[in-house]
Amino acid sequence: MTEQLPPGTKLPLVCTYRDMVEGNGYVARVETRGRMLAVVDADGELWLHAVQPSGWAETGCSIAEAHAVFRQSYTAILYDLAEDAANFEEFRRLAEELSQDASALTESWKDAVADMKTEWADKLNLQIEPAGQMPYVRVQQIQHTSPRKNELGPALPAVVSKRAA
Repeated sequence: MTEQLPPGTKLPLVCTYRDMVEGNGYVARVETRGRMLAVVDADGELWLHAVQPSGWAETGCSIAEAHAVFRQSYTAILYDLAEDAANFEEFRRLAEELSQDASALTESWKDAVADMKTEWADKLNLQIEPAGQMPYVRVQQIQHTSPRKNELGPALPAVVSKRAA
């Protein structure tokens, strides 16, 4: 059983990622605040479904394992967009379109927020955040780079609750 969560458990998660992406003649900083839905299947395997941005899912034996693969997949998506875009403006448009709410999982994510048991966050050692923060993708062209701009994001996503601690 995945991290002691019973099959059928759904956790509404949020994550913030910061990526530097090189494209055709530009470098872009992409900051993403996204939503995911963690679902424990009947076999006890944990699936992370992208809700917003949407369009993919990853799996693992734990949230940490699934999140690591999920995180890599998202960066690969940004790299693919950069390769396809002729210039920065096109890349920005494509990246910002990722945050549009097109996922069929949005209602499931909202239902999971309403049903969230905060003791699961404690059991999984996850931070709890309030549900009201909206997802986004922000893209800016980098003119001058500096190591001071480097930032590590959290290793794990945060779980969302209407009753945030």
